[in-house]
Amino acid sequence: WDKARKEDIRNAVSDISIFEIWEAEKESGKKLGIEDIHQQIDDVVSLIKAKIVTLRRETGDPLIWDDDESHRKKLAKICERGVLSVDDDITFNSTVDTMNGLFGKNYKEGFVHFGKCTFFFGGKRFVWFPRMDTKLESNWHNTFGPNRDTLLSEYQGEGIWPTDPKVNNPDIERAIFAREQNALGEYAYRFAGVYRETKYTGKNSVCTRTARSLCLADWR
Repeated sequence: WDKARKEDIRNAVSDISIFEIWEAEKESGKKLGIEDIHQQIDDVVSLIKAKIVTLRRETGDPLIWDDDESHRKKLAKICERGVLSVDDDITFNSTVDTMNGLFGKNYKEGFVHFGKCTFFFGGKRFVWFPRMDTKLESNWHNTFGPNRDTLLSEYQGEGIWPTDPKVNNPDIERAIFAREQNALGEYAYRFAGVYRETKYTGKNSVCTRTARSLCLADWR
């Protein structure tokens, strides 16, 4: 997990070398003095402050460092645009947050029972919230294929899982929000795309991605 966290930080501030302390020690084989470390920290802080000033000038964004405020701003931009894309940097804490924020529902947290993972829109669409870990998904094991172009669901129980015409139908679109752990070990839902089921055997299901974005108005 430390390696994953480090990579996340690298991606977030790719133009700021905040790992020079550890890398310098690795290259020299010697421990840096406390004064050297403090100087590197001060240098990085100055770079971060300069980047904040630059972003303010370029975007006019006050850069409020608040997770909730940042989430509200991202969600508002998506809803104003009317299109959700897999490239949008937004996650949701729960199925209720997702349905209310994107699809205009007004669910209360207690209204949707724990574990509900599908929400239907007429007979041709539904939103699916698969859990991408075996500990929390006792009957099904869900995994993405390369580039998330496919999703494989394998039934772990005995026998076969009965066919459900509302679900096991290649004509039905499913918007998938996968529940996964991020580099900090926290669980959240992220949009993976629109998929259609292309194979079902009762022991496994293969869904293939047909779109990387969806028009919110069509799903409301």
